[in-house]
Amino acid sequence: MIPLDIINHLADSMGYATYLELGIRRAWENFDLVRVPLKHGVDINPNAGATFTMSSDDFFTQGNGLAQYDLIYVDADHRELPCLRDLAHAVALLSAGGTILCDNILPESPNAITCGNSGEAWKSFAYMRMSRPDLFMASVDIPFGLGVIRHGRQSLFVPDEAPYFAWSAEPPVDYAFYTRYRDRLMNVVSEAAFLSMVEGWVKE
Repeated sequence: MIPLDIINHLADSMGYATYLELGIRRAWENFDLVRVPLKHGVDINPNAGATFTMSSDDFFTQGNGLAQYDLIYVDADHRELPCLRDLAHAVALLSAGGTILCDNILPESPNAITCGNSGEAWKSFAYMRMSRPDLFMASVDIPFGLGVIRHGRQSLFVPDEAPYFAWSAEPPVDYAFYTRYRDRLMNVVSEAAFLSMVEGWVKE
């Protein structure tokens, strides 16, 4: 599966009516193919085909778009702090029963952690896995990974091996930390397990 497959599976299964995409780049590759009635897209590039031509920071701080969205796809700035801001803003706009998807959160090598590839989106997701008990979070194990965030609850990830369990103020969240704890830190699930989750959400 690719992100578009998962987006449309969620949209169809959950009957989502509103969709927000951060970081369109080329609308015809993903945004135009999403099967949701009301769609908004944000991209700073005027040639991207976005609904709102601006940064995602400006989109959120200026109060653009809807008060809530059912489905939000985050694939904009992959640097650590901009991505963390995008995720935090997305959670604030997420409807009850809605889902956030975050692309490029399972880098496959240190070389993937560049802004042109996966970047540091994984760090933003990891921080929320360690600090937001009010969310449900998982990572679908497809190439480069796809994060899933919903309102709910989760047991926060806490490392349990030396030297990591003895953090002081700042946990050493680097690539070595990621590779040591990847599956539990990112709560990695298979495609089949994710599809089963969606079946459960439909019945809620």
